[in-house]
Amino acid sequence: MLGAIYGGYPLGTVMSVIAIILLICFFITSADSAVFVLAMLTSDGERNLPDNKKIFWGILIVLIAFALILSGGVATIQMVSIVIAFPYLFILLLCVTLVKEFRKEKGVTVYLLKKYLQLYKIHDTMQS
Repeated sequence: MLGAIYGGYPLGTVMSVIAIILLICFFITSADSAVFVLAMLTSDGERNLPDNKKIFWGILIVLIAFALILSGGVATIQMVSIVIAFPYLFILLLCVTLVKEFRKEKGVTVYLLKKYLQLYKIHDTMQS
């Protein structure tokens, strides 16, 4: 696929090789970060993680990826991604609603903040 994209450009083969190397680096760093976070979550937030937990999570991620690829390829991976991401839609909607409510109450919030600052200044001058 990358060969078809970069085929019309000068040095298309070189650009394809560079793109593949960058993609490999991206996947490796993403997988490393995922393994680190999962191991940290299962180690009660320790920063010095035992190697056996990192190895366990790394192997588990690889096995899940292979199972998804072997069970149906890209279509299965897309379907699983949509199913996993669906609950986050509700969180996103809650965030949008929260921002709208903050904008409605902006005047009230600014008024309360000014009152708080005035009280703080009065209290601060009384302390001096």
